[in-house]
Amino acid sequence: MLKNHYRLMTKSLAIGILLSIGVTQPIYAKIDTTAELTLADVLKATLANNTITQNTTTSSANNTSWLASNPKLALSYLQSSLTTGTDEAEISLSLPIKSSQQRKIDKQLIQAKQVTQSLLVTNQKLQYSGLIREQVWAVKIAEKQLETLQQKLSFLQKLEQQYQTLFNNSAATKYPLLLIQQEKITTKIAQLEQQQQLNSLHNQYHALTGLTKLPKRISEVKLADNFQLNALLTTHPLIKNLEQQWFEHQQRLLLADNNSEAWSLSLTAKSLNNTIVDEQQLGIAAEMPLNFFNIKNQVVSNEWAQAQGDYLLTRSLLLINLKNELQTLLSQQVFLEKKQQLLTQAKAISKDIISETQLLVAADQIEQGQAIRRMLNAFNTKAEFSLNQLLLLKNNAMLRQAAGLSL
Repeated sequence: MLKNHYRLMTKSLAIGILLSIGVTQPIYAKIDTTAELTLADVLKATLANNTITQNTTTSSANNTSWLASNPKLALSYLQSSLTTGTDEAEISLSLPIKSSQQRKIDKQLIQAKQVTQSLLVTNQKLQYSGLIREQVWAVKIAEKQLETLQQKLSFLQKLEQQYQTLFNNSAATKYPLLLIQQEKITTKIAQLEQQQQLNSLHNQYHALTGLTKLPKRISEVKLADNFQLNALLTTHPLIKNLEQQWFEHQQRLLLADNNSEAWSLSLTAKSLNNTIVDEQQLGIAAEMPLNFFNIKNQVVSNEWAQAQGDYLLTRSLLLINLKNELQTLLSQQVFLEKKQQLLTQAKAISKDIISETQLLVAADQIEQGQAIRRMLNAFNTKAEFSLNQLLLLKNNAMLRQAAGLSL
């Protein structure tokens, strides 16, 4: 059994306390939905509508900031088998103390955490910007297509009235009238399908943003040139985030290196008791690694080489993917611009074709069915011109997205 030699060691020992701290991403201010919306407003509303909360646990920066790990308490009691022998009781507290290298890395990791949180918010904004851009342009294009179908119905209605009059006056057969009526039915079906698609897109937009209306202006400023686009890739949020992850990983590898080994401070109290003497001893001991030998940890060195290779490969592939995406969009832009130039000419010609065809019909110099098909083709050319304009504006928005620019 333990003797009363522990009476000198009844004082409590203070050790570190870990606090759990909840870190929440910024709460974005609500927007005034009664005012005219902008794309920036839509982004704010989307972020507020899709708030993400992250809980992390970090060490308290108070009494334990100098400890490398938990202190260790050792107790021992040795009782002599001899009547005149000496009984020993000992208690020892070992405190692992952070080296200067560990404290330096800790400081860098604390600063890195703030940078990481900022990058997470930046990437969140970029990801939601991409969803918003896709959604608003899908709605805009669907609205334009629905508007075109309505215009086509109005155009067909006028043709129907014109050919109904000709038929009533026995100036035309019923065939062109039937063609027009059939085209009207086909157009109305397309109109119903387009309206259904538009309703679905509006519901998706509301689910994403929490809003019921789109900004009146959704076109964005065009980037100056291709050089500016490529320059933006080096500061792309995805690239910056990858670089930050690699930096933090390097710091963790440094912590595992021999040069970051912790110091050790031991506080000891010992009691010696026999028939002659009752002696109490107090002592202190310190262990400090001799880093000037520069002994490398081969496991850490191998892991460092592997991690660095993985980082460089991942960064290279990410840049290639981003450049390919940009190049695809730039090629699409060139195609749409050339197409728009041709459609501009075709639009002017189509207007004349409709006028001239009507004159030919009035002079009975063209077959009626052929005349109707010509006028519908001319009308479709004008509609394609308007749609291509929107596709060019959408292409510019997606170029900004690929370059890493949020709304």
